Amino acid sequence: MNRSLPAAALVRLARLCGMFGSEHDGERANAARLADQLLRSHGLTWLALFEVSAEEISVAEMIEACLERSAGLSEWERGFLASLEQWVARRSPLSPKQEAVLTRIFQGLKQSEGA
Repeated sequence: MNRSLPAAALVRLARLCGMFGSEHDGERANAARLADQLLRSHGLTWLALFEVSAEEISVAEMIEACLERSAGLSEWERGFLASLEQWVARRSPLSPKQEAVLTRIFQGLKQSEGA
């Protein structure tokens, strides 16, 4: 699904994101809440907005994205991702099987977030 924000909403989103660097915790939190609300009101998620796919991000970024959403994962999947994180930290390339499982987990989370 290739959906984007109207120009006015995109300008508002950029302004809200600009507030993420505020020195005031409440201002940062409110800006993040409003930015997320803006996206969702247009039927978008953050991943959908940037059209992130498994091919466009690094393995480390994919692992991090999955771990950030680990509440939706099984215990085995969380353990697998933790082991991959250590694997990547040693700068060892993933096996094709590891890459396939990581991509499956990533795509599953991406689809469930878009639902």
